[in-house]
Amino acid sequence: MVFDVVRSPEFYVGVPLTYQVPVAIRNVVVTFATVEIADERFEASTYALISTMNLAA
Repeated sequence: MVFDVVRSPEFYVGVPLTYQVPVAIRNVVVTFATVEIADERFEASTYALISTMNLAA
């Protein structure tokens, strides 16, 4: 048995965070690219639709 082991909370926060940062960057890049491809005057609704679908998934 091992006693006096301190488990660092940064380890439990840092590992998922290192995964989420690249995912967030990918989402921003894909969203911006899609909004640029969208028809003129429909950029805001396209962005809103993409954001809603990302949050719902």
